[in-house]
Amino acid sequence: LGQPETNSNTMSDGGFDDGGGGFDDGGGGFDGGDGGGGFGGYSETTYESYGERMKNSCAGVCIGLVLFFGSWGVLFWNEGRAVKRQEDLDEGRGIVQQVGLTSINATIDKVLDSKLIYVSGLVDGGNAVLYDDLFQINVTNHTNGALKYERNVEMYQWKERSETKTTKTSNGGQKKTTTYYYDKVWASALYSSSSFKQAVTPP
Repeated sequence: LGQPETNSNTMSDGGFDDGGGGFDDGGGGFDGGDGGGGFGGYSETTYESYGERMKNSCAGVCIGLVLFFGSWGVLFWNEGRAVKRQEDLDEGRGIVQQVGLTSINATIDKVLDSKLIYVSGLVDGGNAVLYDDLFQINVTNHTNGALKYERNVEMYQWKERSETKTTKTSNGGQKKTTTYYYDKVWASALYSSSSFKQAVTPP
């Protein structure tokens, strides 16, 4: 592969505009218009010769053959495991004993030790209280006895996405152009801007 060729839509004042917003180096950051806006236009282009295409195709065929014949062994192993699991389920269905719990403090029946049992009963949190220290909320009172409480935190940040377009060249090679776009999103996972193709400032 050759060295990537980098293209970007620029203006004479040092920034670019994708129609709905853009980058203003004087203002110190990117502006995607409204709260869900973004920008794009940064692209990289790579070229692959005909010889490199043939070499990659041959490598793909060889790997495909190895995977094809290797899959027979994996298929045989998986089918054997499925049969063994079904036999275990059939055996367990014949010996399982159902136990009903009438209260949260039900006593343990020693007769059922080392036996396969199926337990059913009412889920009750007892006297436990769920309390959110950060927001000072008594979750138990607000939810009529919830058993579990989970807080989901999201960050407003940039997210990078890319689109790749492949075209054939006159000498039988390929030209790949990858364009990168940046959107403002709310997400619980962190998208590290250090791995972005183009530097961005916090939204």
